[in-house]
Amino acid sequence: MIPFIVLFVTCLVAVGQLNAQTLDVSVCRDKIDNCSQYGRSACTNYEPWARDNCLAYCGFCVGPPTTPVPCADKLDDCQSFGKQVCTDPKYAPWVLANCRYFCRQCTDEQIAIADSKTTTLPPPACVNKLDNCPRYGQKACTNFKPWAQDNCRYYCRFCTPEQLLAADSKTTTTTTIATPGIPCVDKLPHCDVYDDAMCTTYRPWAEENCRAYCLICTPSGFVPVGTVGPGIVQVQNRGIKNRIRSFINKLKMKI
Repeated sequence: MIPFIVLFVTCLVAVGQLNAQTLDVSVCRDKIDNCSQYGRSACTNYEPWARDNCLAYCGFCVGPPTTPVPCADKLDDCQSFGKQVCTDPKYAPWVLANCRYFCRQCTDEQIAIADSKTTTLPPPACVNKLDNCPRYGQKACTNFKPWAQDNCRYYCRFCTPEQLLAADSKTTTTTTIATPGIPCVDKLPHCDVYDDAMCTTYRPWAEENCRAYCLICTPSGFVPVGTVGPGIVQVQNRGIKNRIRSFINKLKMKI
């Protein structure tokens, strides 16, 4: 009878110690730092191991009810870090603090609720807000990326593959002619007195004053928009004739 009583008391003491351990939230901590790397399934599939190493992560502590950590991301750009950050052990604390929802570091119930509240927003339209994006060059796409994303999204290819495919299919082959609204004429009456190098060396001045003579608004020009029409061909011929006439006059002067 006495041995039975001793055994019974021993069991009570053991149970009391276990309860004391599980009820004492202050000692409820994980032995290892990367419990989240193993996932919630490890808490049930490998419960003995989990109770020994990931007591807090697996919720094996008994104590006053606590408010669960919100299943939300503190950062707006978690996706930019990629999914690899979610499984890299050295980033585990950072992930839990900043990208908990993106990395799915929540309970199944929390994830289900969060997913039901999350709506996928359509990507911004794949268009350029500005008409002169090519003038800034491709370097602007990287050196001034936020500005480029807002103003030159299509030119810089900041679109989804589907958007680019659709946008590219709508883009027709263009011919270099004068920008609509800018007359393809010479403002000055004697552009032919200038050397041909003027058309390239003083390009802005030539665009303003000698557009026809320098052939800036012909198919050999540099302003890509629209299609070629009969009027443009006439201007082209006039510009070529002017340059030929200028060349002949210069030869006569040398003779």
